[in-house]
Amino acid sequence: MKWNFYLIGVFASVTLVMAAPRMWTFRTGVTVTGDYVSSGTTKVVIRRSGTNFILNLSDLSTNDRAYVAQRQLQARLGAETNQFLEEGMIELSAKLIENSPEKVNWTRGWMDVEFSGFSSFDDPLDAGEDDYELMLSVKDSSGDLYSRVEVIKLLSNGPNPVAELAATLRQGDKIRLIGTAHNPVGEYSSFEVEKIQVIEKAAER
Repeated sequence: MKWNFYLIGVFASVTLVMAAPRMWTFRTGVTVTGDYVSSGTTKVVIRRSGTNFILNLSDLSTNDRAYVAQRQLQARLGAETNQFLEEGMIELSAKLIENSPEKVNWTRGWMDVEFSGFSSFDDPLDAGEDDYELMLSVKDSSGDLYSRVEVIKLLSNGPNPVAELAATLRQGDKIRLIGTAHNPVGEYSSFEVEKIQVIEKAAER
């Protein structure tokens, strides 16, 4: 079975940090080893023996296409993180929200977390809250559990699409939460979510 590499030319791509050499598998069963360099919507660039080559994504195995999609997502998240920092946002964590009210009250930021489930509380202040919000329980990047992630169900103009996405989450899903920390002195902490980005579904790992 014949297959061809094409030398790289002018190519609009998402350039990422070089990974370890990868065995790429074509749908025909042919394999080739090469370093991931970059990718676009229909092509992926790999480096083999010091030379860059372009492969058609459509010619690659399902696993390789999923790998490329994951690398592209990582690049977008990295670029987004830099943008957040430029805007004065901070990366939040369970300990920071719970233990440092003077630092994070009404602070916008993000959390890269693993979804653990939906949480509920016996606090009388929470009576009836299920009608207008979802409470998520997550593990942050340090592995600490945080159970006061709030997603408002209804906005002034109707159902909140963020809540609709949150309702589809399954245990183990990796997600990025963007929103505002609320930790007034003497009151319970919370993180109100404005946006959810799915990084990786547990079922796809």
